Amino acid sequence: SRFYIINDQAIETLNNFDPSTNPSTYMFIYNITFNVETQIEAAWLKWMKNEHILDILGTKNFTEHRILRLVNEHPDASGTTYAVQFTAISITDVQQYLANQGAVLQNELMAKFGQKVLSFTTLLEEI
Repeated sequence: SRFYIINDQAIETLNNFDPSTNPSTYMFIYNITFNVETQIEAAWLKWMKNEHILDILGTKNFTEHRILRLVNEHPDASGTTYAVQFTAISITDVQQYLANQGAVLQNELMAKFGQKVLSFTTLLEEI
């Protein structure tokens, strides 16, 4: 399987990905990992479920989602870590999301919660 961290270099790799090298039955998981400070966790989770996830699904680039909580946090870790995963049928769907709405929706998250929520993204390919 391939594991991508979405940054400028990875976006270039993603943009050069040739979908013809993979059967169309493969799925891609766009994963966003969040570390959420305890004092805003309930508000963040409510916002994610009632607004942000619906906005991402509303782009029509993804077919489903999952919210997962990390259960084996390091005892010294602050906040709670979540993974929010979105399933895309094709790499083109992920590329379109990143090119068109990804930054806008990321900026909404930053405007609402600032540094109280830290995140990074990865892309997983089903094999």
